[in-house]
Amino acid sequence: MKVMSAKDAKNSFGNYIDATQREAVIVTKHDRPVTISISSENVDSLIGFANEVQKDIREGVLKGLQEATEDKGDQLNQQYISNLKQKLTERISNQ
Repeated sequence: MKVMSAKDAKNSFGNYIDATQREAVIVTKHDRPVTISISSENVDSLIGFANEVQKDIREGVLKGLQEATEDKGDQLNQQYISNLKQKLTERISNQ
């Protein structure tokens, strides 16, 4: 990651923009990091990755609820699990 002062980023804005296309740029003010800039392409990749992770987590929760219902039904309140599963399914389908 490249580090650039806010003053340098301001005075060499074109170089700053070019740098963000190659790698993340940490902008500092008074030698303290204040922001990180990345290209819009990298933002799109990060959002896509975050969406995939979120989907995997949701699927894991649903699978866990299903397994809990099947394997340990006598230990868990079936109605509670059914309601929780329905709410989660509704939330997933609304997003």
